[in-house]
Amino acid sequence: MYRKYNKEHFHLWLDKTLRKHIPKESVGLCFNLSEVQDTAKGKVYSIHLIASEVFDEEDWACHEIYDTRKHRLNFTIDNDWKTALRTMVTDLGEYIPTSKKLCSYEGVGIGFVDGDILIVYRKNADPIDCTPLLQDYFEKW
Repeated sequence: MYRKYNKEHFHLWLDKTLRKHIPKESVGLCFNLSEVQDTAKGKVYSIHLIASEVFDEEDWACHEIYDTRKHRLNFTIDNDWKTALRTMVTDLGEYIPTSKKLCSYEGVGIGFVDGDILIVYRKNADPIDCTPLLQDYFEKW
């Protein structure tokens, strides 16, 4: 049985996940989303964290040195993948300013596995407004 998505539950998962030992060589973090299955109660999605030893180069998230695949968060959302991505980007964007740990990395991204990564945080840069970021992303699809 999967739990319906809840922002507070996501933020608790983030708190717990970021308390784990992430290698000090990590410079970029990426939250990977995947669609797991369809159920009568909606689509099931999964999110996990990877840490990379590089950031801001092509395929930077492929240089992973750490992951939380064994401790992923599974949840249901009633709508399509765009809604799932929009919800996760928005809620991660709200969480980032409250997290000294996330803000200590060069950058943070989120996206579907085998898809484009949306950069939602860059160290020493102006805050990123996720609304136009998502609009540009969805125009491609």
